[in-house]
Amino acid sequence: MKLSCYALSEHAPTLRAARPQRDWMDLFPDRHPYRCLPLTIAASFGWEVLCPVAVEIEWNGGPHSSDIEIRAQKPLPGGKPLDHF
Repeated sequence: MKLSCYALSEHAPTLRAARPQRDWMDLFPDRHPYRCLPLTIAASFGWEVLCPVAVEIEWNGGPHSSDIEIRAQKPLPGGKPLDHF
């Protein structure tokens, strides 16, 4: 598979191939989440887009994207908003 990615700014986020192991899945007794084939496939394939700073996310329980607020914990490189995450 060939993946073409284009930087939208000089401070593009890091991309990396998804890894099949997940810390939260390992913490379950007997690593039970790995027995769910769709979950294991989803964790194993695809790409991770890494945010360059820590974020705080607040969801008020609503069904709309406006019901989620994302705040960077420190200024982002280049001062760009988190609109691509």
